Amino acid sequence: MISIDKRWMTPLINGMWSPFWVRNLELIRSNIKELGLKPINRELLPVREMSIPTGAMERELSEEIFRIRHWCGGIRGAHFHHAGEIYMLNDKQWAKFGVVVTDGFKAKLERVNTVSFEQVIELDDAFAGLPL
Repeated sequence: MISIDKRWMTPLINGMWSPFWVRNLELIRSNIKELGLKPINRELLPVREMSIPTGAMERELSEEIFRIRHWCGGIRGAHFHHAGEIYMLNDKQWAKFGVVVTDGFKAKLERVNTVSFEQVIELDDAFAGLPL
């Protein structure tokens, strides 16, 4: 089991990073290959300016403006991050990936004997958001 550093669980500017992607690296790798995905050209991503105040990072910085072509959670479409590249998925590719993911969830649920009170609530919240 991969240990996830809790610092990465804090909300990001445009969303929340999820350990699902780290726990399933091999699934991501194999689906990039199976779906024939190619990395996107980062030059096509919009440039955003970010102001980072002194002391916000590990090294001291005076306030600087960073021009970046992507920020975590900023792409509003199905995509993978892998090996420093970004791979976009169309609806058909995402649906195919979704089947693989839900099959994995089903297999895990079939192996479960019991769940805690809190896990029942979390699972119910997750299932309540699914299109059934």
